[in-house]
Amino acid sequence: MKIFTFIYLCCLSSSVSIASESLELMGERLFNDPRFSRAFYNISKGDVNYPYDVKDSKSCASCHLVDQHFESQGMRIYNDFQQRSPIPLREDHKTHALRNSPTLVGIGSKYAQNSFSHFDGEFADHSKTVVANFTGRNMGWLGNEKNMARSNITRVIRQDDGTIGISQDFGGSYQKVFLGIDPSLPNELKLPKEHRLDVFKATDAQIIQKVTFFINEYLKGLDFQKDESGHYSGSVYDMFLEKNNIPKAPKNGQSLLEYSRDLMRAFARLEDPKFVPPIYLETHKRSFEFSKQEWQGLKIFFNLGGLKRMGRGMCFQCHLPPLFTDQKFHNVGVTQIEYDKVHGSGSFNHMDIPKLEERRDTYYLTRPSVKDKEKVDLGLWNFFARKNKKKLTRYIFNELCKNGGLCSKGDILDLTIARFKTPTLRNLNHSAPYFHHGKIKTLSKVIEHYQIVSTLTRQGKLRNAALQLRPIALDETDILDLKAFLETLNSDYD
Repeated sequence: MKIFTFIYLCCLSSSVSIASESLELMGERLFNDPRFSRAFYNISKGDVNYPYDVKDSKSCASCHLVDQHFESQGMRIYNDFQQRSPIPLREDHKTHALRNSPTLVGIGSKYAQNSFSHFDGEFADHSKTVVANFTGRNMGWLGNEKNMARSNITRVIRQDDGTIGISQDFGGSYQKVFLGIDPSLPNELKLPKEHRLDVFKATDAQIIQKVTFFINEYLKGLDFQKDESGHYSGSVYDMFLEKNNIPKAPKNGQSLLEYSRDLMRAFARLEDPKFVPPIYLETHKRSFEFSKQEWQGLKIFFNLGGLKRMGRGMCFQCHLPPLFTDQKFHNVGVTQIEYDKVHGSGSFNHMDIPKLEERRDTYYLTRPSVKDKEKVDLGLWNFFARKNKKKLTRYIFNELCKNGGLCSKGDILDLTIARFKTPTLRNLNHSAPYFHHGKIKTLSKVIEHYQIVSTLTRQGKLRNAALQLRPIALDETDILDLKAFLETLNSDYD
């Protein structure tokens, strides 16, 4: 197996310790290993060392791509190219996931505001996501096969003999590397003593816990290009900040919102900005610059004064720098636009969505269908106030209850309709198609979407609209300027 992500990880930080590196490399190995999938289980007939065909394999890396298709389709930031990620052929005949794959780069950023994962916050942290994916539909396992999937994980770890490609690339059998005492292991693969495990003495639960831990360590290391100070440095936007002596990151103890306001003040004072000439980025196969048009787009993004006509971006309110996301949940009209295109304008506003006391085991986790008006994706609504989602429920309650805590869960549930987690804007050219449904292919169309939904919001026609949409007012030339600025957030890999 070709090791795509190791090269990428190496460029993220040259100061990663050997101990941390060994944890991340073990996580990378598990992330790329296809033997945890139902497809491999079927093909191998219980032989975990069965030689597999890479084309038929399924691992985490199958949907969270990097440079696997660089020459033919381009670079990715741990997401795929699909509107809806494909899943292995199953007995229930489902062929695609509900949504496209979210990017994983940045989830380990020190600027990440929370650890909820998936677009709807289904899982409280990335460890829970790992377990769910390893035993769920993305790996081809049916809902009643979780125990089989867990047994398969422990069997692969215990019975791997080190002969297949990925085992050879990462030091040998899992038993050998987990134990960590073989003198033939290179230093970068020797696990710290506290993280070693004798897989034959360990329980199944201990093995699965370690697998989850290692993958989580790998995910935490995925971030955008940084300098020696730990500040983002790979984009021409970052270079523009440095060239104009504007802080690239919050001060110690400063919130992201406070930092954003400091940026706004610094930009407002910048009368004669120093621009960045075109710089060619290898993984994008093109050049980017920060010139007058990008500067105008920045002013729209940060809603600075002196803009022509009534153009107001308000983008920064949800896309807080330096990661350019608040990682909160907002309804920006994607569900309504998609639903209304199928059932007619205004249909979503008239859809009967159950109240808390009526919801019970009802979930709206499907895509709109002409044949069934009950099919819709309501995002966060599906998981707020569920018995097994206490962390998410507490977080959302505190975020949305503006009445001194005197809200009911039923009141808050109505406010969760069609909310989805804000994605990062960094490296947007490597993360299309956009939004959770993956139906918008270009940045220009994304901005046009905001023109539409902001107008609907002012007209009172967008159900449960994000408050930040109301003041947005962009004309056609704003689209070009704003797109130019957004492209300054693209960066390269060393």
